Amino acid sequence: MKKLLLSFALLLFAVMAFSQITVNVNGFVLDTNGDGVENVTVYITIDSTDTNFVYFNDVLTDADGYFSDSVEVPQDMTQGAMFIGIFDCDNSYQGQMAYWSPAGSVTVTFLYCNVDCSVEIEETNTGNLVASGSGVAPFSYAWNTGASTSSISVQQAGNYCVTLTDASGCSSSTCYYFEGNGNNDTLCYAYILMDSINTPGLMLTAVGNGESPYTYAWSTGAQTESITINAFAAYCVTVTDASGCESTACIDLTNNSCSVYVYAGNASVLAEPYGTAPYAYLWNTGETTQSIVPMSSGNFCVTVTDANGCVSTDCAYYQLGGGNDTLCYVTMDLVQGGTWLLATPYGTAPFSFVWSTNETTQSIAMNENIVYCVTVADATGCTSTACFDNTLPGISGYVFLQDSLIVENLSGTANLYVLEGDGANLVGSTTFAATNAGAYFDFENLTPGNYVVQAVLDANTPAAADYLPTYHFSAEFWDEADVITLPGQNYLHSIMMIPVDDDADGPGVIGGNVFDEDGFWGGHDDFDERNNSPLEGVEILLHNSSDQPIGYAFTGGDGSFNFGNLPYGTYTVYVEIPGVERGEYTVTLSPDNETVNNIVFTVTGTSVTTATRELLLVDEMVALYPNPVKNMLNVEMNLSSGKIIGYQIVNLTGQVVMNQPFEGMSMNLSQLTAGVYILKVQTTDGIVARQFVKE
Repeated sequence: MKKLLLSFALLLFAVMAFSQITVNVNGFVLDTNGDGVENVTVYITIDSTDTNFVYFNDVLTDADGYFSDSVEVPQDMTQGAMFIGIFDCDNSYQGQMAYWSPAGSVTVTFLYCNVDCSVEIEETNTGNLVASGSGVAPFSYAWNTGASTSSISVQQAGNYCVTLTDASGCSSSTCYYFEGNGNNDTLCYAYILMDSINTPGLMLTAVGNGESPYTYAWSTGAQTESITINAFAAYCVTVTDASGCESTACIDLTNNSCSVYVYAGNASVLAEPYGTAPYAYLWNTGETTQSIVPMSSGNFCVTVTDANGCVSTDCAYYQLGGGNDTLCYVTMDLVQGGTWLLATPYGTAPFSFVWSTNETTQSIAMNENIVYCVTVADATGCTSTACFDNTLPGISGYVFLQDSLIVENLSGTANLYVLEGDGANLVGSTTFAATNAGAYFDFENLTPGNYVVQAVLDANTPAAADYLPTYHFSAEFWDEADVITLPGQNYLHSIMMIPVDDDADGPGVIGGNVFDEDGFWGGHDDFDERNNSPLEGVEILLHNSSDQPIGYAFTGGDGSFNFGNLPYGTYTVYVEIPGVERGEYTVTLSPDNETVNNIVFTVTGTSVTTATRELLLVDEMVALYPNPVKNMLNVEMNLSSGKIIGYQIVNLTGQVVMNQPFEGMSMNLSQLTAGVYILKVQTTDGIVARQFVKE
């Protein structure tokens, strides 16, 4: 009889032994030198919705950085996924997903403290320079001024540099040029005019713009408004107005010898020489005066020789009867950091100014995005007009299919995002439709900044299912797009759509939801979707095991998305929101895991967190009683018993301690040791959980 009992016990043990599969996990945590890092906590998790199997454990690395663990999984879990992760030295989470198929060993390696550092300098409105660093805190700072704080106060113009060192020893340096209070971006400015006609030699005149009267200080030592030079060199003048505002202008004549410019007026042709006076003139008509009065239309040339024997020639076309350039002209320049316009006249002083804004000063502030024009009249009545286009720039381009130049029936929407800080904001959308030239989009009157533009084909376009939403020029994700900087070169910013390969077919389904975090989120079992708002219109991308795009979808009003008819294999789901660090989740479909429709993405600021949804039926659980319980635990729910599949009990570490198929609304817990547990009720609609105490 004892032998019979022993044989039965051995048989029972064998059955129990073969009812579970052992999965071993091991690996190393290494530093950047390849040495092991001791006492790093490694988190190991398995959460299988299909088999109701949940496992969680954490282990420490040894002196060599090695860790290991063994997991007993149900016998039907011949393949699956395991999540292994650590917290890096900057407290960021490193996670890896490893697979077993069939059961065996899983090995992973983590690189610890492989953290880059960087530093940037920003100037505040109060004249402080602030160093902003990234890396492993805390940071130390070393400025070229000797300061060791994160910010310094500066008064003098100059180049300021800082070196940041983080806790891991990583160093980064940068510099910033501080212009100070003496820069040229002030309310006074100066420029130099040259005159070689009315004076012997070359006259330089300093023109000040500010609060009169002005004082002048030339690099030659002169303190007059004008100086006459007889040597070609560099000359500078500092002009100080009545308020004490200073501005310096320079002109470099080092490489100048002599030159002449010919201007064709309505009644005469004038030669304006530059060099050393006096000048000799010889026209192709034989005349030797500075100006001539042609009697017919044609090309008129003059050769000028200055006092040093320097010779220069220039020509101009004269149209008899008018239509020629005048003998005065005006140029327009940006000053005050590009916020003002300065009209610089040439002709016979004094000059009068009339702007298209009805202002009559030599310079004006630009307060509107319009075309500004100024008309200048000199003392002889000669007038000249110049214009400056200050209208806002735009972004335009064409949409093309990558494997076809056919644009027939091609239509959709172009979305424009401005990049601001670490994020991006939608600033406009416009439709595009096929024309003879292609599918064209255009955004007008845009403020200066950095932009990305995306094209999305209309759902009724025949090619819509075959091409992803694509950023300029041909990028799948916003942070890989070609950034368009305004103002910039005015050319087309076209988009070449990216094709997808969705020819494969199978029984698999992948789906889930995207939420905007309004309340608690931590990826825990007490996640409550009622505290989060579903996000509609979010782009979801699906990649195959080769990381190639095979499809896309946009979330519905409830934040849901779904991909069907998928063959078995491994897939990655991406959440693509411009300005937000994209979320991703990897899924393996198999005969035992054909449907995974419980993926939850939650948008939290500028990032996306990921989990699988378990608690869909929080309101359906009414009571567990008695609680605390000694033996029989009763379950009361607002669901018919036909929807209940089974029960699972886990301890607070996530270890499964009991599995029981549904046999009624009560469970016998007399064999359960005392402690705090969580009951998970598997239903056809999801999983419900409640905590209870076992006495």
